[in-house]
Amino acid sequence: MNRHNNQSFMKKFGFVGGVILLLGGAFYYYWVTTHPFIYTFNQKRDTQPILEIFKQNWNWLVSSDDYDPAFTLKYLAPNNNRRYLGKLNINVLRQGNDLIGFVAYYMKSQDLGFLLFLAVDNRFRRQKYGELLLRYGLQQLTHLGAKKIRLVTRITNIPAQTLYKRVGFYEFSREPEGFIYFEYDPLKITSQVPSQQVLPAS
Repeated sequence: MNRHNNQSFMKKFGFVGGVILLLGGAFYYYWVTTHPFIYTFNQKRDTQPILEIFKQNWNWLVSSDDYDPAFTLKYLAPNNNRRYLGKLNINVLRQGNDLIGFVAYYMKSQDLGFLLFLAVDNRFRRQKYGELLLRYGLQQLTHLGAKKIRLVTRITNIPAQTLYKRVGFYEFSREPEGFIYFEYDPLKITSQVPSQQVLPAS
């Protein structure tokens, strides 16, 4: 009798456990496909959407028509200097099948981090996704040991400058060619990206 009861209990337990796992998986799928998450760059999945963002924002993202973003994404290099091959970190913000935006950064020296690219697809503008990616990039550079973080943008890119200043960057240099340099002190970070919004590449 006890053996029969135990078998019956185990069957019911297994059924309930299966239902819980199924519901949990369905909820996870719903959450990931309806909320934006930050992922590590996946070359096969993310290259083409990022190249499309480059096309949308070419004038803001690059300083020369000779620049090749496909090379950057293939070799994870901020430029064609061999010492930087594989040094570029790229994270993407995705929601379901859509790539919302990306941030790219690297350590220029032991103490100096450089934020190379920050861009959001035109379809997802004005939803604070740029700030989310920016803060995440700053957080990661800090973890890599950066004591100062720099970036450069065009003097005419007022919306980007407004964002940088709001997060804590300050201007430290200008070039006659029309570029402005900003610097950031990681010790002044006041907010971090919630950990549940950061996922590995898949």
